[in-house]
Amino acid sequence: MSQNYSSEFKARALELIEERVRAEQCSGWVAYTAVGEAHGGISPRTQRNWWKQDRIDHGEALVPGGSTTMRARLSELSQAPCAWQYNLYHQ
Repeated sequence: MSQNYSSEFKARALELIEERVRAEQCSGWVAYTAVGEAHGGISPRTQRNWWKQDRIDHGEALVPGGSTTMRARLSELSQAPCAWQYNLYHQ
């Protein structure tokens, strides 16, 4: 079942992961697993996806999907009717 987490929750989880990697010199996967278990069983894959998206949103990585802001704007634009389409069908 999919669950929505607040952006604040995700940011805090990512901070804890970074702290754990630095302090214990462990791999990201070990940190994802430990932090996920401590926060109610969030899967390591889910947290890795958060980490990847955070890098994209902060301009540290580029991928075809783009940043969260860019994807939201594209979705918004794709749902808005264009003036020429309106004129074409409402003459």
